[in-house]
Amino acid sequence: MKYPAALTLASLIVSAGAGPPSLRGVGQELESFLAASSPEVQRGLDQCVADPYLGGDTGSAVCCMPEAIDLELLTYNYEVNVSVTAHGRPAEGGPTSFFYFEIPDDAGGPLAGLDFPGWCIDLTRGLGTRHFMMDIFSSYDDINYDNAVDRPQMLPNINWLINTHKLGEQVVIPANYGGACTNTEDDIRVVGFGALQNAIWNIIDAGMTDNGIYRIANTNPCLTQFLEDEALANGDNFVPDCDDPDAEIAILMILDDDAVDNVIHGQVVVGEIPLSSIDGICKPQECCEELVVDHEYFFGNTEVPVTYTKDGSTTASWSVEFSSGPFAVGAIDAWSVDLDRNTADGTYSVDTYSVYDNWYRFNAVDKKENVALVNYLINTFPVGSIVGTCGTPVTVGELQNVIWKLMDFIAADLSTCSEIEMMAAATLLQSQAELAGDLVTYEPSCAEGSTDSIALLLIVDEAFDRDYKFDANGVLQWDIEQFRDNVAQQVLIASVPLSSVPGGCVFKDCECCDMPTPGPTPGPTPGPTPGPTPGPTPGPTPGPTPGPTPAPIEFTLPPSPTGPTDPRDDPTTGMPVDELVTPPPTPAPVPVRPPPPQCEDQIDILGSNFGPDCGNKGVAVIASKPPSFEEGSGNEPPPLRIDLLDTFFGITLTDGNTVTFRAQNPFEGAVDMYVQLEAPDRTTTCESAPGVDECNGLGIDMTAVCIGSDEPEVENYALVDVFFVESGGSLFDVTYTGEVPECCEPDPLNDGAVISYTFVIMCSCPGTEVEA
Repeated sequence: MKYPAALTLASLIVSAGAGPPSLRGVGQELESFLAASSPEVQRGLDQCVADPYLGGDTGSAVCCMPEAIDLELLTYNYEVNVSVTAHGRPAEGGPTSFFYFEIPDDAGGPLAGLDFPGWCIDLTRGLGTRHFMMDIFSSYDDINYDNAVDRPQMLPNINWLINTHKLGEQVVIPANYGGACTNTEDDIRVVGFGALQNAIWNIIDAGMTDNGIYRIANTNPCLTQFLEDEALANGDNFVPDCDDPDAEIAILMILDDDAVDNVIHGQVVVGEIPLSSIDGICKPQECCEELVVDHEYFFGNTEVPVTYTKDGSTTASWSVEFSSGPFAVGAIDAWSVDLDRNTADGTYSVDTYSVYDNWYRFNAVDKKENVALVNYLINTFPVGSIVGTCGTPVTVGELQNVIWKLMDFIAADLSTCSEIEMMAAATLLQSQAELAGDLVTYEPSCAEGSTDSIALLLIVDEAFDRDYKFDANGVLQWDIEQFRDNVAQQVLIASVPLSSVPGGCVFKDCECCDMPTPGPTPGPTPGPTPGPTPGPTPGPTPGPTPGPTPAPIEFTLPPSPTGPTDPRDDPTTGMPVDELVTPPPTPAPVPVRPPPPQCEDQIDILGSNFGPDCGNKGVAVIASKPPSFEEGSGNEPPPLRIDLLDTFFGITLTDGNTVTFRAQNPFEGAVDMYVQLEAPDRTTTCESAPGVDECNGLGIDMTAVCIGSDEPEVENYALVDVFFVESGGSLFDVTYTGEVPECCEPDPLNDGAVISYTFVIMCSCPGTEVEA
């Protein structure tokens, strides 16, 4: 579900201050190493890199100002008159979509005068062809309705699907795909209306009736499954790219009851709108590469047994204890955010949500917009602290009263000095965020040494009533799999220390530092981010490359149920059938250059001679720990028996997507060796061998995935960290020793000095094209 962000070339051009081993001492080496292959990188350094950022105790984050989507712009604060055409007319002669929408010129807002295709994401209600007054929401904003969509957290996946596999375009389903597919060869299909709509339902809608569930008939079930699998595998956390001229964004349109809150009368639908047609949708927003809270990590833990104890803590109103899962770390402080319900001591089945998620229930709390301020209060004014000039420590009751005042409509007025000062501080923070245009008021810090906690929403719900779904014949029937839920107990917020949750922070990637744009920047680089920078990470953990995965998806899902053609269809219009396309001839295999002998003991390509077509510049050291072995550094150069670059040998390229190699001990003495890389399945792996004598190595082939850019000027590359621990002697004379990441499972009994290097291995020759 979550992908650690990719460490980028620009983020590697840093100084030699404190930081994780894989980011240390990076500077002139990589800059000169890549200069010939990518002139844009050099220009990009001035654009993207602020003060040096190493993720340690000093320096500041690498920041840049990319064009990013204003995720709230498309949410209207009033109803809009929308013309809806069910199974509508083709857009400018293009393929038919499930719906077609038109917004009049006088509607105002960013969508005025636009017409666009759309899709159904709700099989509980119907919607016909006519004009409707509808609420419009960004698919990345809080839709603020219960039961509008069964799986609202999948909206980013829907955005990925409509951006990646568009109507009328071809997709290649790999041979022997499995599941609903019976193809023994690559199967090329055109994405048709029916398969795309069925895939969208499979992803975001849930439920079943005694008579099946509605799906569009006469579509290819294999294509439907492939589209669904692709979106599920690649679409988590997807946001359209402002640099993509063809990017589109989904908006939600909801027909509700004007007199009663939270009541929906018509089918919930999404519109598919090109970013290029929306004025002001993209704007410069600061992005800094640093450790940040992974909010998705705290979402989706459902029906977990949690024990509630009122007054069970001296520093909070409640104490809660998880029986299992990532938050089972003992007693945790908690606070009430809800005066509408009561709760007694006991063990409950709890759903957890990050307070920064939009997907929890509309009626759970009164003032949903203030939950981030509660996180601010519990971190800034813990019980026992002194607020301003009040002079007396904050009590449990005072902090609870302020939390209720922020979150509940019926909370009592505040009276004590501490209460009033805390509320004033929270109000000021909110005002500053609004003036700055920030979407998030406050976030806890992931910096090394931080004692911050993340506020975790705890909701106990109960089944209330069954819903309806359209069955296979297009008739509304009882949903036999789902119930409408009600909040059953008082809603609490648990204060979970980030230091107790190892997966709670991830390295944030800024794409503008991944691939610098040509030419001068529009303004100065932003300054350093406030507060201490985060601590060391285990090593580089690059994220997924943009776009669809070229390899076949390894898992399959059951085929979608199909039913007869929708009785509401116009028989004269019909629905396009997914067309079979004759596959092109298989390209010739890539010619392999036989490796010439390079040295006496290895008949393979060595790192120092890798890339003969580009001056043997295919491997470089871009970082080390210690960062310097120069005179005066206190670190003696390690005793090498061969060129350090020859740590790698047997190097084999594929098509620019992966590189395979072996690793050997380059020193004049035995070492424990650990090689950390990102594997082709996008997981960070570490291979190790204890007591490796000189002239020996790990004895296995290792394959690293290549990262980089689609731009032709920038070649793909792999990042590999190698850690050497002296074994049974004083091989390394250094004053500052490194640390092997825990994921490598270092020998706890070997406390020898550690030297580490980060290597770049180019996956195609700089300045040359990869043969196809």
